[in-house]
Amino acid sequence: MVEVEGEEEGAEGAEEVRVDVYGFVVEVGEGVEGEGEAGYDEDDKNVYCTCRSLSHGNMVACDNEACRYEWFHWECVGLTREPVGRWLCPECKKLPASMVRVAK
Repeated sequence: MVEVEGEEEGAEGAEEVRVDVYGFVVEVGEGVEGEGEAGYDEDDKNVYCTCRSLSHGNMVACDNEACRYEWFHWECVGLTREPVGRWLCPECKKLPASMVRVAK
C-alpha cells in the first residue's frame, strides 16, 4: 500500500491505495466515501476506467478479456446509452486484432 499524495502517513482519515505494476491505482483503502451522496458502492474499493476512479453511475465493460481497465464510466468514453452488441474501449480499438480476446 502507498499513501495518497498530500496525506501524512498515519494521519486520521488518510486513504491508502494499491497500485499495479504500471503505477495505476487498483484499489482504494479505508476512508473512501460509501454509497450515498457521491453514488459510490462502499463495498467496491477497486478503481476502474481511464480516469482511475471508483465505480459510480452508468458503466460499461470492454469486451476485450485482456483490457487493462475492464470497466468504464459512460461519460469518460462518450456514451449516452448502453452500447448494443460487442463494445471495445478506445484503447482496445487501437490494438491489432491478434491482441483482442473476446469471449464467445
